[in-house]
Amino acid sequence: MNPKPSIQRMDILSRTSYPKEELYRLVKQDGKFLLDKDYKLPGRGVYVHKDEETLKKVFQKGLLRKYASKEELEVLESELIKDAHSKTNQ
Repeated sequence: MNPKPSIQRMDILSRTSYPKEELYRLVKQDGKFLLDKDYKLPGRGVYVHKDEETLKKVFQKGLLRKYASKEELEVLESELIKDAHSKTNQ
């Protein structure tokens, strides 16, 4: 019996497919971006690689700018970078 293949999703920055466990899923719900840690929130989401450097580039290039306000993106950026930084120090 063949093992179940991992589910692949595309990173918004590099346009490369990764197993979804290696990516953050961001979902816009009720006008706010939410970090979907369980990959179960309803709606369309965007995927960003969990690498701290990739996260910084996504926000520097403004790839999410058309979906959220500047203040909202600043909060989201700090939350994601803090989470990525804590994962690399484990």
